[in-house]
Amino acid sequence: MVARRSGWRGLAGIAAGALAGLFLAGCAPPGSLADVRRQGVLVVGIAPDYPPFAFRDPSGAPAGLEPELAAELARGLGVQLKLVEGSPGELLARLARGEVHVVLAALLATEERQQTATFTEPYFAAATGLVVRDEAGAASTLDDLAGATVGVLLVSAEAALVEPHAGRVQRYVSVAEAALDLVGGRLDALTLPWSVAEALPSRYPELKLAGELVPAPGVAAALRHGNRSLAGALDSVLAGLAEQGRLQALVTRWFGLD
Repeated sequence: MVARRSGWRGLAGIAAGALAGLFLAGCAPPGSLADVRRQGVLVVGIAPDYPPFAFRDPSGAPAGLEPELAAELARGLGVQLKLVEGSPGELLARLARGEVHVVLAALLATEERQQTATFTEPYFAAATGLVVRDEAGAASTLDDLAGATVGVLLVSAEAALVEPHAGRVQRYVSVAEAALDLVGGRLDALTLPWSVAEALPSRYPELKLAGELVPAPGVAAALRHGNRSLAGALDSVLAGLAEQGRLQALVTRWFGLD
């Protein structure tokens, strides 16, 4: 009888340990790195009305910088990707409810937003950069744009910034087209998001980055507030992509620098 009781005690101990392990495995905070890895899927919210960050291609499939970046992030974590679509406001609400793990929706990591969400390091520099021809007397400030013809991207917010200062604002769909007009003297300056502006001189040696017109917080991935474990893991993936040049390659591709 003693031996029998001892055997039951041993079995009970094993069962208790197994249950404890299952309990602990199931208690990873929702959306945490451990939870994402346990599920084997990263649920990313995108806003498909913000080209070239995210949009639908002619077949209706998600396309753009952020859907491709989402795939890179999931690959870096070793999990599958599930995309969920919505407006930025809707996606942030779903993030707070734990229905998505990450939101990639051209979100600036402002101080106000950081009160309700945790952000990764920026994957896109949104400050306004000024690009000019590499010659003496070129503009370097907003005041220098008086009477100038300035190019802006059709999808950007730079037009509102430069219109009060410039003589004329010319809008472009393609960065490459705008850069060629600047090289050819049809523009006096070009204002672009910093991540795009800093890449131009390496492709067009006749141009230079004159400086930053308006600072801005970077565009970053939003996570549920306090989700430091997943944010840290995504930061590591982003750092690897940046070091390998793959992050800039995505910007180059989707913002039409090629």
